[in-house]
Amino acid sequence: SNRAQFKEQLGDNFGALADHDKAIAIAPQNAYNYTERGVYNLRQNYAALALADLNKAISIDPNNYQAYFYRARLNLEKGDFEAALKDVDKAILLDGKQPMFYNFKGSIYSRLKQFNNALEAHNTAVKLNPTDFYAYLNRADVYYQLENMDAACLDFTKAKELMLKANINEREMLKSMQESIADFCDDTKASYYYQRGVAFYNLKQYDKALAIYNSGLAKFPKNAMILSFRGNAYLALKDYKNAEENYQIALANKENLLKEFEQNPRFSNASKQDLQSFSNASIASIYYNDAEAKIYNEQLDSALISINKGIALAPNMADFEKETYYNRRGHIYLV
Repeated sequence: SNRAQFKEQLGDNFGALADHDKAIAIAPQNAYNYTERGVYNLRQNYAALALADLNKAISIDPNNYQAYFYRARLNLEKGDFEAALKDVDKAILLDGKQPMFYNFKGSIYSRLKQFNNALEAHNTAVKLNPTDFYAYLNRADVYYQLENMDAACLDFTKAKELMLKANINEREMLKSMQESIADFCDDTKASYYYQRGVAFYNLKQYDKALAIYNSGLAKFPKNAMILSFRGNAYLALKDYKNAEENYQIALANKENLLKEFEQNPRFSNASKQDLQSFSNASIASIYYNDAEAKIYNEQLDSALISINKGIALAPNMADFEKETYYNRRGHIYLV
């Protein structure tokens, strides 16, 4: 099996498989040999063969935690989250000192959008191996989903530090980390403030959202993104006058929205057309929310003008719910 692994690393897959087969022929009751061939088949995307080998390994040795772990991975690839969790939990029960088991369990919970459970698993992974950059990277993503920007920044920064220290050549992964750090961890950029504000908004902590938006606007007084998001916070608090005022100032400075997207490292590979579409979508959203504020402020004619401008700008993009704009216009007509 060891020679098979070496051959696979050299790209000799047929030779690797032949050696795995030979190892099993020599020792047909050795669970390790079936596990190794199962892992080989898993890497080669031979799911049925991998499952057969891992099942055989477990039948020979029910305490084979590696077989349970790799069967959990196979189940996750099949989309069977329940079976994947059951198998990784069994692996942890047999050997609870393996950080990768907890990392994997956390990734399952993340796929299920059970982020608090994912965080618990990744916390254990970090505790077991505090020098594993993957553990910090995975936990950073979970913190981001939980709207904890400060904790996410700490983990992204730690992951980057450990990755560079270990001289690991994962350019795309490093690029992604650097983009995240630049996007919401650098307080010299407007995105630092509106990312945190949006996080507080999503947590329904509107006063905290307003506080961070105010801090951002003290540095970037004409930033349309921060202004529009502050309008959203006022709208949620039913302070329609201040909401409308912020939307109007944002629209007066709407030209800088395109620049915001152009300077954001997350959109570095986007085409000019896509960047313009993102900008148009943001401006359309401001008009949409401005129309709502105007309805509550009993300015129906102005609300109709705003929603019409929003409809005119609304791009044909995936996940952009353009029909809601027509619904809002219909509501204005009804009122």
